[in-house]
Amino acid sequence: ASISQNTKIQRFEVYPNGTLTIRNVIPLDQGQYRCSVQNQYGQDKLVVTLIVLAEYPRVLQPRYQDITKNLGDTVDLHCHSQGNPQPRTTWVLPNRVILHTEAPSLGALAHRVSVLTNGTLRIKSAANTDSGVYKCIASNAAGADAISVRLTIAALPPVIQQLKNENITLPEGSTVYINCSTSGTTPANITWSMPNGVQLRSSIFVSRLNLFVFNNGTLYIRVLSPANAGKYECTATNTVGISSRTVRLTLKKSIASARARITSSSPQKTDVIYGGKLQLDCVASGDPEPKVIWRTPSKKLVDAHY
Repeated sequence: ASISQNTKIQRFEVYPNGTLTIRNVIPLDQGQYRCSVQNQYGQDKLVVTLIVLAEYPRVLQPRYQDITKNLGDTVDLHCHSQGNPQPRTTWVLPNRVILHTEAPSLGALAHRVSVLTNGTLRIKSAANTDSGVYKCIASNAAGADAISVRLTIAALPPVIQQLKNENITLPEGSTVYINCSTSGTTPANITWSMPNGVQLRSSIFVSRLNLFVFNNGTLYIRVLSPANAGKYECTATNTVGISSRTVRLTLKKSIASARARITSSSPQKTDVIYGGKLQLDCVASGDPEPKVIWRTPSKKLVDAHY
């Protein structure tokens, strides 16, 4: 195309003195420019070669990445680039939404997803729907470069709210609630393992041990007896992982059961033939085990070691 003096076409303008000016030079402007002059006495020509110095954009991150983050995390997907002129960063989301550094947020995503000035895509409170392939494009007048990032949002394993290890001591005959509640984004299945190895799930009642497991994971034991003593393990499982806690239940003897008492004895009146053998029973119980002492009619004291 030819441009005469005192003419302006878009970015090109030729001044009255013959100077050609090009505004906002781009790589497409590169090439040879010929200036022709003539009058009634002759003509002349000048050729000027224009080389546009521009650096092809290059993204500094790996061409393809796999990233896994937990549900609820803040996720930063980096896309740092270099080039001349400075490349423009564009992110294409899995749902085809396009975000630029010049337009950091869009619509309903504005409160969660944005592009920082350095080209990083930031996702707050990551959700399962954020999983997918993200494409970052760095472009300038010289060209474009791109990378892809596959983001996987993983759910969290269950977290048991109570102590991982706990010792509980209670008197016989009392009632106990042993909690095992969980937090996490994915529901967990609760299983209790009894001292005898039997496993219980929620809404199951074991009558001989007075045991019941509630839907919230709490183990209920009514009227504690020696059979209830031992190690109990709560296991919480979901699709991501497993957590557990152990409770050791120890029973204190009640005053009634600890007190020494005679549980079995011979009749209070016993006849025996002269020269015969006399056997008088006196069986006792208590905690600690009581010592049995007999007192004879002659006031002599006799124990088991006599």
